[in-house]
Amino acid sequence: MLVRIGYGNKLKDDIWLGAMQCPNCGQEADFCLKRVQSYTSIFWVPITSRTIKRTIVCDHCGAGWEKNKEEYKALKKQQEEKLARGEFPDRIVARDYAPARLHKGRKIGLLVGALLVALMFLTMFAAIMGDLRERGIPLDGGSAAVLILLMALGVLPLIFALRSLVKTSRLQKTYNFYQARYQLQQQRRFQTGNPQGFPGGMQENR
Repeated sequence: MLVRIGYGNKLKDDIWLGAMQCPNCGQEADFCLKRVQSYTSIFWVPITSRTIKRTIVCDHCGAGWEKNKEEYKALKKQQEEKLARGEFPDRIVARDYAPARLHKGRKIGLLVGALLVALMFLTMFAAIMGDLRERGIPLDGGSAAVLILLMALGVLPLIFALRSLVKTSRLQKTYNFYQARYQLQQQRRFQTGNPQGFPGGMQENR
């Protein structure tokens, strides 16, 4: 059986940090927390990932400033708390957390793929165990370790896919909260004769 394994590095957007003047380009711009991750995948479903670099990046010029793990985690936690409290600008929520940006459908597809991978490895495990029993071969320590590794390779994609989908569902709820609040504000503006248009991303579920 052919098992397709992939690996490489990718840049992951974490969260908006704020708008400020960039020391590099001199422009007032949005800054974001971003990580460079090294990953391994089976059939395009991630099974391992490791952060190798953490940066603050200017969205205007792309300049980045590296942060250590503790500084980065503190900044990320601070921004996640602000997002949950409803303190992010609507334009940022519309840009970063609109349903089209969250790719929930694709992540559901990855979950289905991960389930198939898990079933494939489970079938392989059962076949190997059945063959060992038929031949009367005892299961020694080395063979047991190989079988445990085999099962882990089957289960890890499922864990990663589930975690990604849960996170996406949580962010979608956050987006819906901001959108509902924005629409309520719009109703009040119409009543006072001062309406404003939706931010681009928030027109999708109007």
